[in-house]
Amino acid sequence: MNNNGSSYIDITGNVSAAEERAGFMRRVYAHLIAALAAFVGIEALFQTTLNQEAILGLFAGGRFSWLIVMLVYMGMTFLARTLAYHETSRGMQYAGLALGVVVEACIFMPIIFVARNMDPSGTLLVNAGLMTSILFAGLVATVIMTGKDFSFLKTVVIVGSIVALGACLLAVIMGINLGFWFAVAMVALMAAVILYQTSQIYRDYPAQMYVPAAFLLFTSFTTLLWYILRILMSRRD
Repeated sequence: MNNNGSSYIDITGNVSAAEERAGFMRRVYAHLIAALAAFVGIEALFQTTLNQEAILGLFAGGRFSWLIVMLVYMGMTFLARTLAYHETSRGMQYAGLALGVVVEACIFMPIIFVARNMDPSGTLLVNAGLMTSILFAGLVATVIMTGKDFSFLKTVVIVGSIVALGACLLAVIMGINLGFWFAVAMVALMAAVILYQTSQIYRDYPAQMYVPAAFLLFTSFTTLLWYILRILMSRRD
């Protein structure tokens, strides 16, 4: 039982409890894979149907344009998370996950346009996707195979996220390019985030909360992808 009085599955209990927990994790990752597939499909649609110059012009309209974009992105992400974590309505949870996928696809539009211009062959994007997938899978496997509790990373995750958000907002307002080493630091932070989140999901999430769990891991995966792509682009540039 957790601090809020809700009954959670005891993953250290009998075989049936362990099997039920394994089933929960399979549903989580099935929904995560579906969300990532939808993300790729929506992004491909955007990239082939929308006007590249218009999109890049919108995002490159000045630092305050990016500030507005970031604030809208944060607001929509908060709404998506609120829906995804609805306690009683499965439909609301799926609506939140779907909204999160669309929001992420929208925010990725300009960086993918730029990456495609840098490397028309698509190798840059493929490499970023493969590196992100391998790193993500390795972090998840670390949690599942070792059974280690990574809750000790909570302070690192909270403080690091606040500092990163502040740095991003300050960079947009002041027109500063955070550059290569900030992206490297963000990859390290996201690795800690994924370890912490996976541990929490594996140990504490109720069996019916597989959609919110998938939403949480989806946003972490795409954030990790963003910064790995930034690193590859900066090295190419």
